[in-house]
Amino acid sequence: MGIKAVIHEIHRRFMWQVAAIHLTGAWIGYQVAGAVTTALELPSWAPTLALILLLLGLPVTLTTACLQEGLRDMARSADLQPEGSNTARRLFTWRNAILGGVLAFILWVITASGWLMFADQLIDSVQRPGVE
Repeated sequence: MGIKAVIHEIHRRFMWQVAAIHLTGAWIGYQVAGAVTTALELPSWAPTLALILLLLGLPVTLTTACLQEGLRDMARSADLQPEGSNTARRLFTWRNAILGGVLAFILWVITASGWLMFADQLIDSVQRPGVE
């Protein structure tokens, strides 16, 4: 497959637009994480963790978009499909992608909350081992 064919597939599957939307949303999420970190006095590494998670989400987003388009192509080419064959197609939806983002944000909030609640105890136990 030549480079022109790859570029054609990227344009055909709207991968540039998907990447731009993800990066815009990631930038907004990073700004929110920075503001929340300052407001809640979270550790200084919290925005960095948020940025890493947002950047790790980019390949997942692009792969999901690519698979979604591939599943649409398969559905167009096969007019007669067996009865339970659209389960994979229902897995890669915008609703599920948004739900995954919300769940990732909730996981980040739980981690940050746990840090706020238990960090002092953990630091004290590490600094003074054996002292009760």
